[in-house]
Amino acid sequence: MTNDTTGAPAAGPDLEAEELAAKTNVSLEEAQAIIRSKGHDRATQDGAAQELKTETTSD
Repeated sequence: MTNDTTGAPAAGPDLEAEELAAKTNVSLEEAQAIIRSKGHDRATQDGAAQELKTETTSD
């Protein structure tokens, strides 16, 4: 047991964001932003990542 009384979970790797980043070739920060804004539905995340990639390649 730890002495942490804040109730906050321990910081660890963000596996969901890491998987999304690797799968869709976006940065980890972009993947985290997608998850924060779109939620945890994988199909929605994939679509948002593809849109992001399309926006960044057309600039």
